[in-house]
Amino acid sequence: MATFKFNLDQKCTVWYRTDFDVEANSEQEAIEKARAMFSSGELDDYPWYNLTDTTELILPSENEGQPTQELMFKDNTIETNK
Repeated sequence: MATFKFNLDQKCTVWYRTDFDVEANSEQEAIEKARAMFSSGELDDYPWYNLTDTTELILPSENEGQPTQELMFKDNTIETNK
């Protein structure tokens, strides 16, 4: 009996965290500065890491009706969840 290799590709969401410090004279000033950094996109280049246990599968309805799971055989999609 032969053995055949398959793959299941799945699209997911996951949360990432960016740690950063803000120098300020008060907590309120720090909050305002952090909000400004967030709004301006300044934090986009800071390093981030994956928050464990936050991965969730996406449904096709959450992906503009496109498949979020693809069953693959020899690099070809043979079935999806669409």
